[in-house]
Amino acid sequence: MIISNLSSPTILPEYQILLQGLEDELTAQFADLKPVQSANDVEAFEVAVQDICRKFADQIAAVKIQASIESDALQAEVRDLIKLQPFKMRNQGIRRVNIRFSEGSVLEVCVPYYARKTSTKRRNKGMYPALLLLGIYDRCTPLLASEISRASASLTL
Repeated sequence: MIISNLSSPTILPEYQILLQGLEDELTAQFADLKPVQSANDVEAFEVAVQDICRKFADQIAAVKIQASIESDALQAEVRDLIKLQPFKMRNQGIRRVNIRFSEGSVLEVCVPYYARKTSTKRRNKGMYPALLLLGIYDRCTPLLASEISRASASLTL
């Protein structure tokens, strides 16, 4: 049902496979109508369904981020951001980047990488402007960064 909406040829095939697997797991949970016998059974069922839903939410977010990265509007913003840099930058091609999502999954997205034109082999000479424009810093989604900030702020009180 959800998988049929992923018609873009650029969406990573792994997403389609993972989403199909999670959709199958969720369907299996709905199909299993055995009554629970104890509080432990209810808890185990709840944990299983919540785990599937968390993974499903992260997968859907990864697909949305990948589609956004490939959109013409974001690509135009990336070009504008690159032009604003104080030094000349060159597109180094597409790189697979691991992004950590708020529900705990670490998933890959394909992102253009831009680097300075320098002769030295310096580290950290480039950036992923599409991720920056989407608010993804240090390979963490904005929601995860917010949750981390909120948790660390509550610890300091």
